[in-house]
Amino acid sequence: MMRSFLAVLAFLVCLSSGAWAQSFDKQPSIDYIKGLSEKVVVIAKKEQDKKIQDDQVATLLNENLAYERIARFVLGKHWANATEEEKKEFVDLYARSLRLAYSRQILSVDLKDVQVYDAFVSPQGQLITVKTKVIDPNSGQPVAIDWRLISSTEGYNIVDVLVEGISVASSQRSEYASIIQRGGGKVEAVLAKLRQDTQAPVQNP
Repeated sequence: MMRSFLAVLAFLVCLSSGAWAQSFDKQPSIDYIKGLSEKVVVIAKKEQDKKIQDDQVATLLNENLAYERIARFVLGKHWANATEEEKKEFVDLYARSLRLAYSRQILSVDLKDVQVYDAFVSPQGQLITVKTKVIDPNSGQPVAIDWRLISSTEGYNIVDVLVEGISVASSQRSEYASIIQRGGGKVEAVLAKLRQDTQAPVQNP
């Protein structure tokens, strides 16, 4: 009886997943990532001060990254133990850290060669993954970059980036958990690290 129940349940899950897949229109999310790439190309092509370029990329990231959602995920179980002041500072510092990292990486890649070739939705319909490839400027080899998005009535927001299948958010979650563990379980340990990493001036969210 239990096996029959599980078989029916599995069948219903498959039907549900198929329904999501059939109703999902991939083109809007593909166009969204293409549009972002084109905006970065415009910024990178302009002959202007590096600081102005960084500020323009920072503005673009502010409009497209779901900072608080990502910050809650990377802090993991420690989010619940943090004070309101620590949560606020963590989101702010983490946003600054992401802007610094992404600004440097984005401007170092020739995004005119980006290939946006597919998109799919998770079985629950919560996350959209857009698959792209860019050329590594050092090796000349293609690098697979997947963009994980959430969709709302206001448009799309980026919640994670996977480089060659490795999640940036998951890697940071593990790194921050180790820092907090070494710091006696205190969130202050990772805040201190982020303060040090974000000394360069960047735009506020």
